[in-house]
Amino acid sequence: NYLSNSTYDGLWLDIEGGSSYWSTNVNNNQAFFEDMVNQANKMNQNLGIYTSDSQWGPIMGSWTGGSDLPLWYANYDGIPDFGDFSPFGGWSSPSMKQFSDAGSKCGTSYDINWYPPS
Repeated sequence: NYLSNSTYDGLWLDIEGGSSYWSTNVNNNQAFFEDMVNQANKMNQNLGIYTSDSQWGPIMGSWTGGSDLPLWYANYDGIPDFGDFSPFGGWSSPSMKQFSDAGSKCGTSYDINWYPPS
């Protein structure tokens, strides 16, 4: 069991990729999602969801089953704030935003994220 011997603050479930990674049956996807959440809860893991409106809908339909978990959403508008956020999947507000894929240092590219100061 890899998780029980690891040190970290939380785990983000990456809900994206459509039929490349997920079933085309939203009911199967919802059941798989619930299984992952239930297992993580049994292991006392802090969970969040990384997704976007354009990814959540095709994978999970209009289901709101993950909306009790923190949302980290993606919208590459280049603006580090939540002003662009529109509710989806039962979430009325996000916790974090991935706003750019233009990060680059030492020849390595990366995504850039933002969350409000505590």
